[in-house]
Amino acid sequence: MQMMLHICEKFAGDYDIRFNNDKSVAMHIGKGFNERCAALVIDNKDIEYVSEMKCLGIHVIAARHLKFSVEHVRLKFYRTFNCIYAKSSAADSEMVTVVLLKSYCLPFLLYGVEAMS
Repeated sequence: MQMMLHICEKFAGDYDIRFNNDKSVAMHIGKGFNERCAALVIDNKDIEYVSEMKCLGIHVIAARHLKFSVEHVRLKFYRTFNCIYAKSSAADSEMVTVVLLKSYCLPFLLYGVEAMS
């Protein structure tokens, strides 16, 4: 892995690209996922090992097998639904609530589902 990072550093130097070490992290997935690994270095700075990371809006968790977290999605869904339900209760129409649920809340649940299968 460190050799691959050296190749990336060389490419970045040739094409005047800089790495943002604050956003660069590493995660170990598989057997021994909770064991300490050798430090990875890019631009003379260590890359932090994390147990959970967000990539394109999907939270990946370090585990024995590839694992995703949907806790943040569930929180966004309930927060949005509670706001809609509180505002639409004055309309006295269940259909208004259902239409708003489908258009505002469902996208939170369905975002990234195809990546998790």
